[in-house]
Amino acid sequence: MDLDHLANAVVSFYYANKIGVIIGVVVLIILILLKPKPMLKAIGILLALAVAVYIVMLIIDVTFSGVEVKEKMIHKSE
Repeated sequence: MDLDHLANAVVSFYYANKIGVIIGVVVLIILILLKPKPMLKAIGILLALAVAVYIVMLIIDVTFSGVEVKEKMIHKSE
């Protein structure tokens, strides 16, 4: 899972659902303006969770690709 793939997915979602994304952003901005402290705290928590999930997925991807390379090398030496 790399950032280019993630960025392409976000951009394609935006182009597929322009009106929904724009409405969601406007609602988020209004909520931030009305109650800034709880909303920014919630956004920070969600961002931290997203980063944690990304790091875990990256570690899993690296682990499995290492195992695949090791298996290929074992089969090459036989």
